[in-house]
Amino acid sequence: MSIGQFANYYMPPYEAAIKSGAASIMSAFNDFNSVPCTSNKLLLTDLLRNRWGFKGIVISDYNSVEELINHRIAKDKKDAAKLAFNAGLNIEMVSQCYLRHLKELVKEGKVLEKDLNQAVRYILEKKYELGLFQDPYRFYDENRSKRIINSLKIRETSRKMAERSIVLLKNDNHILPFNNEVRSIALIGHLAKSQSDMAGAWAGNVNRSKIVTLYEALRNNNINIFYSEGYDKKTGKITQLQTSLQAAQKADAVIV
Repeated sequence: MSIGQFANYYMPPYEAAIKSGAASIMSAFNDFNSVPCTSNKLLLTDLLRNRWGFKGIVISDYNSVEELINHRIAKDKKDAAKLAFNAGLNIEMVSQCYLRHLKELVKEGKVLEKDLNQAVRYILEKKYELGLFQDPYRFYDENRSKRIINSLKIRETSRKMAERSIVLLKNDNHILPFNNEVRSIALIGHLAKSQSDMAGAWAGNVNRSKIVTLYEALRNNNINIFYSEGYDKKTGKITQLQTSLQAAQKADAVIV
C-alpha cells in the first residue's frame, strides 16, 4: 500500500488505541514496504515511540523473530535477534533468539546496553503498574478459572460473536441458509466430527468434550446425515472417494 493510504486509513485507529492507554503492541508477521514488521524500525521506533510517544511493551508474534530468516532478511537466529531488537522489539515470543544471542550481541557492541536497559525498564514498569512486585500471583485464581472457562455465559457470547462475524463471499442461487426441504446432508471431511479441531490452537485448557461439532449440531436438528471422512488427516490425500460420492448422491445437500 502507499504511504498515503497507510497514513490516512491505517494509522488513525492504531494511534487512537495508543492514546487511549494501550499497554502492549504486537508486531505483525507480514512485511510493510518490503521490511518485516518484526524488524521494522520505522514502525516500532520512529512511529510508535518517537512520534506517538508509546511507553508500553512491544512483543513479537509467535515465532516471528526467527521467521526473519524465512523473510530472507536475517542470515541466522543471531542476526534475527539483532535486527528485531534494534528495530524496537522488546519481548520475543517462543523462538528464543534473544535468549540464545542477546547477551553475546551486547558484548560485541551490536546491541547497545542502554537500549537493553530501556527495554527491560518498559517491562518492569508494566509489572509495577499491575502490582506484581507486591503480589506476583495476583491474577492467579484457580476458582475463578473453573468458574469462568467454558461457562454458559461465555459460550453464549462466543456464539453470538461467531454468528455476527461470519462473512459469506458467494451464495449461488441463495443456497444458504438451507430451506426446510433439505432434510438429508452428506457431510464429507474429518473436521466435521473433530471436537479438538473445533477448539482451535489457542483454546488452552477448555474441556473439548463439551464442544458441539458440526456433525452433532446437524444431528440435534433432526437432519439425516451421510458421513464420510473423505481424506486422510495426516497426509491430506483423498480416501474413501466412492463412499463420499455415494453419500453425496443420496443427500439433498453436501457440506465438504
